[in-house]
Amino acid sequence: MNRCGITGLSNLQKIRHTTARDFNTQVFATTHRLECTISAHKAFSKGEYYDLLVHRLDREDDDEVKAVTFDKDDLNTALELRMDIRGVRRWA
Repeated sequence: MNRCGITGLSNLQKIRHTTARDFNTQVFATTHRLECTISAHKAFSKGEYYDLLVHRLDREDDDEVKAVTFDKDDLNTALELRMDIRGVRRWA
C-alpha cells in the first residue's frame, strides 16, 4: 500500500471488515505502517462489532519471540498516549 492516502486506507479497512464479516472468515494482514493500524482501528470502531486484534512480535534477549496483543482498549490507550505500538527494531 504505497502512497495510499488515509481516506483510501480507511475505505480499504471498511471493505476488509465487511467482507470478513459477510464471509465469516479471518483476515491476516501485516504492515510496518502505523497509519494502516490506525485506519483499521478507526474502521472497526465504527462497525457494529469490533473484532480486530493487533499482534506485535518482539524478540526477547534470549532470541525467543513473544507476541504482544492489542485489543480495542489497548489500542485506544496507546494511540491516545501517542505510543508507537510497532515495537523497537533490534539489530544483532
